[in-house]
Amino acid sequence: MGGESRIKLYIKLAEGAGNRGEEEKAATAPAEHLEEGSCDLGSPTGVQDASRQAFGYPVRKPQQQCSPKHRRSTKWFPRRAEEEEKEAEDVAAAASPSAACVKLLLYCFSKIDEDLCLPVPKVQPRVSFLDRLLEEWDDRKVRGLFHHDIAACETKVLPGKHNFIIVLIEGRDLKKRPTEFRIDEVLQPFDGDKFNFTKIGQEELIFRFEESSNGKAGYFQSAPIMSSSSPNIIAINVSPIAHGHVLLIPRILDFLPQRIDCQSFLLAMYMVKAARNPYFRMGYNSLGAFATINHLHFQGYYLEVKFPVEKAPTQIIATVGSGVNVAELLEYPVRGLVFEGGKNMLDLSDTVSSACIFLQESNRPFNVLFSECGKRIFLLLQCYAMKQAHGKVSPEILETRVNPACWELGGHFALKRRKDFDEASEEGICKFLAQVALSEQEFQLVKESILKSLSGGPAGKKNTGEML
Repeated sequence: MGGESRIKLYIKLAEGAGNRGEEEKAATAPAEHLEEGSCDLGSPTGVQDASRQAFGYPVRKPQQQCSPKHRRSTKWFPRRAEEEEKEAEDVAAAASPSAACVKLLLYCFSKIDEDLCLPVPKVQPRVSFLDRLLEEWDDRKVRGLFHHDIAACETKVLPGKHNFIIVLIEGRDLKKRPTEFRIDEVLQPFDGDKFNFTKIGQEELIFRFEESSNGKAGYFQSAPIMSSSSPNIIAINVSPIAHGHVLLIPRILDFLPQRIDCQSFLLAMYMVKAARNPYFRMGYNSLGAFATINHLHFQGYYLEVKFPVEKAPTQIIATVGSGVNVAELLEYPVRGLVFEGGKNMLDLSDTVSSACIFLQESNRPFNVLFSECGKRIFLLLQCYAMKQAHGKVSPEILETRVNPACWELGGHFALKRRKDFDEASEEGICKFLAQVALSEQEFQLVKESILKSLSGGPAGKKNTGEML
């Protein structure tokens, strides 16, 4: 979709550092009186360094997580004189009034309200963040940017104990970008030669998502750079499985691989909380758990129905950190943990992200589902990709071409074949998820290792894929 318009994202500072005061002043104006601001998307990365220097920030160092091949190609390594001269010309051209740019909204979230004890609204409230996100998403739909019309896809809720939700999207797997990395390693370096989100079309972007500098939340005209010139971007998912299916790409120009860090996890928490609607959920897939792009991203969408995993009973097994409760899922075909509580959102976010970091460093694939506006976080464990690699998945299940990511483990399935949709049953879904889930024995070992890691105890051994 965006092959002809590769993004070299940076923040436009056409009028220099002297305008910072005016930009901050614009950001304090009432959101309803502001128009869409500008974010220039067509120039080399060298402009990022210029913007940092203009505001007194050091030029960014190269990311250690990038592959050596990619690092050699970045713009902030020593270069020959002619390369520097060419880049200077590019920067000057980009700063001119005639430089190509697209308008990109800025949404600022507030860190002041971190109380997770606020009641979750039982009705659909009118909230500017979610309303505008869906409005922008619908605009991209009118422009024909999606691979299919999700509104025209058949959807049904299966009868039974769990009420799994299924949608028929024939050929979705054939239109998606192919996976370009190993499926047996959860941590892999970023590779700039492979597809990443700086290569998507400019029209796929919706807006920036940044922390407010004055505690006020809302949409703003300008995009003031406070501490980074690598913006957090919200973009459409061109292969949606529900209304408003979007991607959150933290610090897009830092070229982060698909791995959890505390800062990015907290950003996703702020986004799901900003929606203030329990029907907007977010998710994360690790490598080895059906993330298909090795560039850090979360997903989110709006679906007005309770997920099966949200209805499953749980049992509290520990309280860690600042009062965060850890519970075990019961009577559900996928094994996992549920986190909730804590004094505030930061406590909950730090606890879950620490558990995720432990899992990825132990080479354990996992999926995360952010539920109830961030009040409940599901950490779901799986081994389906490793079973595939070892030839331990039945041909009948492989033929469905279903890749179980966070949404499927939560109970929302995108099916690719009419036959599977027409013949779907709760029994069949449970049989499929049984292939995805860890065995009871292995889950108990992983669970104990997670709890020990959260309490400062010795961690478990690294997963080699032997126990399946």
